[in-house]
Amino acid sequence: MCMENQSLHVNVCRLQPHPLVEAISTVVLIVLFTLQRFGTSKVSFLLFPIMGTWTLTTPMIGIYSIAQHYPKILKAISPHYIVHFFLRN
Repeated sequence: MCMENQSLHVNVCRLQPHPLVEAISTVVLIVLFTLQRFGTSKVSFLLFPIMGTWTLTTPMIGIYSIAQHYPKILKAISPHYIVHFFLRN
């Protein structure tokens, strides 16, 4: 059943969960709860590479997307424009 919300312009069909994502999430949660008995420090040691990679790649993808699709946004952080703004006002 597909619905389109007129105020948000969101196609709800695209927001339906994928069965593979649900299965992977379930497996990850079962593994985490199974490993929990070994202690938090060992579980965090195992998950650090995944979380570290996620933490580093998320901003890199965001910066790339801004530079690729909306380069005018980068003007907002350029000191050149703020100096000219204060000199004019």
